[in-house]
Amino acid sequence: MPRKRKLNLPLLEVIGISIVLHVAGLLVLGGLTLYEVMSEPEPEFEAPQVAEPIDVKELKVKVNLKKSAEKSAPPRQKIAVQNISQLNVPNLDLDMPTLDNRVSIGFSGAGGGLGRGFGSGGIDIAKSAVNFFGIKSSGERIMIVVDASKYMLEDQKGGIPAYKIIKDEVAQIVQNLSPGTLFNVMFYNGGNVEAFSQVMMPATPQNKDRLGNWITKFNANENSIANVRGNVSISDKSVKPMEGLAFNWIKAAQAANEMNSDAIFLLVGQWQHHPRYITPEEKQKYLNEVKWGEEEETKWGEAVNVAQAWLKEENQKRRASGKPIKIVHSNHVLIHELKDLGVIEKRLRLKPDAAFNQEEIVKYMQGIGRKYGKEHDRKPASTNIVLFLGADEDEDENRDVEKFKDVARKNRGKFRVLEGMDALENVTTRGSSRSRS
Repeated sequence: MPRKRKLNLPLLEVIGISIVLHVAGLLVLGGLTLYEVMSEPEPEFEAPQVAEPIDVKELKVKVNLKKSAEKSAPPRQKIAVQNISQLNVPNLDLDMPTLDNRVSIGFSGAGGGLGRGFGSGGIDIAKSAVNFFGIKSSGERIMIVVDASKYMLEDQKGGIPAYKIIKDEVAQIVQNLSPGTLFNVMFYNGGNVEAFSQVMMPATPQNKDRLGNWITKFNANENSIANVRGNVSISDKSVKPMEGLAFNWIKAAQAANEMNSDAIFLLVGQWQHHPRYITPEEKQKYLNEVKWGEEEETKWGEAVNVAQAWLKEENQKRRASGKPIKIVHSNHVLIHELKDLGVIEKRLRLKPDAAFNQEEIVKYMQGIGRKYGKEHDRKPASTNIVLFLGADEDEDENRDVEKFKDVARKNRGKFRVLEGMDALENVTTRGSSRSRS
């Protein structure tokens, strides 16, 4: 039989006592809570005081408008004018820029600000139209380059008087530029290039007048012939094939590109000689190849002496008669001319020299155009060229014509030829004013 389990009496007693104590505690706490709630006094509410009514009185203010107006208004004057031109109008000096042919219309799509076009076609006040000795073009950053060598002062070109016409015309071209255009002017002779400014300048009235004064010194008289102070150098001498050996108009063109010109205008007198500057050993090798020896060198030296003596005598005669002196660029040019006059033997060879050829120079010009166009995030600058020949020179027989034409064509530019002083006057402001009168 299974055993009967005994009840644990002490455990039951403990549980019973615990239950009794919990019940008693709940009763006491519940009673206290009920007492506090029931014994709270009821809140008292006070009614707000009612404001006593105020009697509103009607305020009347008398305003005498007629008298006030009469006192403040100035006395009226009767104006009796039979003709409108008799009116006394103050003389107002308003210097307003004219927007005639100096302003072009841009169609560059969405506008990028002043000078870049607005919307589908805005006024581009930075761009100027230019008539450069018959070449018409335009640009926002205009560079004018002028040959100051003796080639420009030859008799058949008009000498110093013709050069003054050139300077006056350049000054007038600058005067016609829009105020928003940047410009610069350079003169060159050999390795020297002199610029009006080291940076492009805004075409303000002050800068235009300064340019007009500065330009007068070049080839002004016998003492200033071909006198160009070199204040410009090219910074990049790595462009092939000349690699820093650029002179004359080529050096000026590179300097113009480095100044971020977008339209370059060149007035040149000749293609000129662009030496390679080879070592003495290389030079001797070259002379051997072209068969130039001691005999040829001796004859050449004698011809130079004859030419210089002839030039000295010729200019003495001219000074005595009050005529301009004869200006010749080099012994090569003078001897070539004296051969035609019979003063020097026609069979005499002109001394050769190693120089860059046309193909190399055209390649170099294209190279600097692309290089600086890319650097300044624009198309290569347009290179426009005017070749100034003598009145007795035939354009069709001049070898320089095709050379310069090739340079202009391959550098986004235009080309033209002027023959003599008359042709020069026909394409300048001076010539235009004469024809109108």
